[in-house]
Amino acid sequence: MAAGSIYDEDREDWDWELAGDFQLVRVGSWERVVYQRDSSAIAQLAFLPDGRHLIVGKDDSGGWVEGSHRDGSLHLWQLPGPVERVSRQGGVPKFTLSSTSRYLFAALHASSANYDSPFTESNTLILWRVHRGQVLQAREYREGVAAEVARSYAVAFSPDEQLIVFARAGVVVVARNPLFTPYGDVNSDGCVDDGDLHAVLGAFGTTEVAPDVDGDGQVDDADLLIVLFNFGTGC
Repeated sequence: MAAGSIYDEDREDWDWELAGDFQLVRVGSWERVVYQRDSSAIAQLAFLPDGRHLIVGKDDSGGWVEGSHRDGSLHLWQLPGPVERVSRQGGVPKFTLSSTSRYLFAALHASSANYDSPFTESNTLILWRVHRGQVLQAREYREGVAAEVARSYAVAFSPDEQLIVFARAGVVVVARNPLFTPYGDVNSDGCVDDGDLHAVLGAFGTTEVAPDVDGDGQVDDADLLIVLFNFGTGC
């Protein structure tokens, strides 16, 4: 990872300089909880809201080849405890999480990649629906994607998650999120209604995956409030 800087809430400037070897420390105590040694360059890091899953975008070549990463990968790690690779994708120089972290959008620039099933096309955009560290859906997004996407290093979501945006050869492309479902739509039928409310109430206090709307590992009041707040959306 290249050197950079970040500002905290008090506007104090902190610098970092990380390479392929990195460590994760518990915020506040500086207690090291995970150490991952890897010779690859790390392109991006992001946590899912449950605080237990860390997404690591890597460039295995450690550099650039003709303007694109070579043999890059995307890993989803489960924390704390032993590092376990949950998912691996190929050639990922840039990715982004949506506002609720339900969706992951990445630009793949490798000549080959592997996500559930292999494919060999280059310059591909992939969209995932992620919940509690599980990849629920993966969609290869090709509409409006041409060879120039190899020069695309920016991907984004709209705040409401309904649109995806990417840069392509100096042009900004805006398209609908093909995996979008309303927040609180537990049964994924496109409508937040009584069915979703009953699903949350029926699983209240458990750790079931689908009714755990906010992905914190527990079906509780927070999930119920999300369904109630979004009740009627998409119907």
